[in-house]
Parts: sequence; C-alpha cells; structure tokens
Amino acid sequence: MKVIDLTGFELYAHLVDLLFPLCVNARLTISGEAREHEVGRMLSVHEINVITLTPALLAIVEPQVLPRLRAVTTSGESLSQTLVERWLQK
Repeated sequence: MKVIDLTGFELYAHLVDLLFPLCVNARLTISGEAREHEVGRMLSVHEINVITLTPALLAIVEPQVLPRLRAVTTSGESLSQTLVERWLQK
C-alpha cells in the first residue's frame, strides 16, 4: 500500500495520516502542504493507491491519471453526487 500525506504539519489530521500507514505497514510519502495544481502529479509520480483528500482537491484530480488508485476517502467538506459519480466511473 502506498499512501501520501498532503496535510500541513500543524493539523490534527496529520497524526492520522502518519499513524494509519505505519499501522498497516504501508509506504508513506510525506509531501507537506501541496499546491492544488501539483496534487494529481504527485499522486501519479509516487504511484499512490490510497488517498484522503477534501472534495475540493479531489475535484481537480483526474481519475484517469491514477491507474493504481484503490481507495479514496474524503473529509472536511460535503461530497457532491456529481463528484462521486465521476470517480466511480474510473
């Protein structure tokens, strides 16, 4: 499993992003706060297959560029049905 941490170090969510991969023996890539236009590229380059993003960030990532992605979790905002359907088509 390959997981990436995109949260800032000052956020509580950062602890979950660090502990989850360590508990399941996954590879963790720590990027810190990423610029919105870099998220899709970073996920692709690091071959990430499990992500947690806000719906706003998920909306700017193209599902087709992440062929290895197996699980997506969102948090922090409401998730629209349109966005769910877009990612289910992947």
